[in-house]
Amino acid sequence: MNSDFIKAIKTLFKNKKIAITVSVEEDEMEYLLSTDTNKRRLLQSVENVKKGINMVPVDINKLMHEARNV
Repeated sequence: MNSDFIKAIKTLFKNKKIAITVSVEEDEMEYLLSTDTNKRRLLQSVENVKKGINMVPVDINKLMHEARNV
């Protein structure tokens, strides 16, 4: 935000009371690694993929067909 942004907002909402909230979004990876349990499960899953363990086969054609029928 800068002064131009504030001026534009004041112009857009002339004579109206508004509130501006600023928040910081958490990165998805940061969120996934935010707890020890999540971190362990995610890292184990990555290792499983690398080793080809516990893979679930997916028929992409069937999946696409089902998605179209929803």
